[in-house]
Amino acid sequence: MWLTSFALAQTSSKASGQGVAVKAASATPISKDPIGDADRLFSRGDAPNQDQQALVILESALATNGKNYDLLWRAARAAYYIGDFGPKEEKLKHYEKGIALSQRAIKAQPNSVEGHFWLAASYGGKAQTVSDKSQLLGDLKALSMIKKIRAGMQTVVKLNDAYENGNAYLALGEIDRELPGVMGGNKKRAITQYEQGLKVAPENLDLKVALSKAYKDAGRKDDARRLLEEVIKATPTTRIQREAQDEAKQLLSK
Repeated sequence: MWLTSFALAQTSSKASGQGVAVKAASATPISKDPIGDADRLFSRGDAPNQDQQALVILESALATNGKNYDLLWRAARAAYYIGDFGPKEEKLKHYEKGIALSQRAIKAQPNSVEGHFWLAASYGGKAQTVSDKSQLLGDLKALSMIKKIRAGMQTVVKLNDAYENGNAYLALGEIDRELPGVMGGNKKRAITQYEQGLKVAPENLDLKVALSKAYKDAGRKDDARRLLEEVIKATPTTRIQREAQDEAKQLLSK
């Protein structure tokens, strides 16, 4: 079952449980500008070793400045991406680290969007991981986190719905599209979520792929095809966008 595909949408490697091995980061000296250095290294999964180095820098700074909001949410973001693109056996620990860091960020600044987004994203990654480990027990544990994911992303929408390229709408739409109605899903509402997301982030390829699936399920095949063709014609600049294009090509070939 689906549990989370936002921010860094689904990839064939993740679906098969094969991630990119993350080498241990080399010893990193204490940075005089940890936020600037971490931002320069951070790659959103394109270069896992750089994301690992960014996390090391941020955690080193947090050792002496543990309540700094900008350090905390960035560390949570790095932990999420390391888990998302890392090997299967290491995913859970990174998602749990992301959860802990995000919770600290929210405590530091409860009305800022970043902490809420990365908390919900980390819960989503954890939910997917425990579901993959043991189908029945994992799904039950994952379902217990759905409310947290939904509530977190609803908070993101209220605070700044354009944050992370409108991916809060992607998360909310995926929950509605994949969950059965008796468990809180709503396919019609999913379409509304995706469409709203594209209003604030019209170039979000993952949102277009997700909306195309929802349109197809609703019998709107022409609209679905139009969106997939838009994705294929786009010029990808990141790994995530390239994977969205690959998925669009596969869906069009069916």
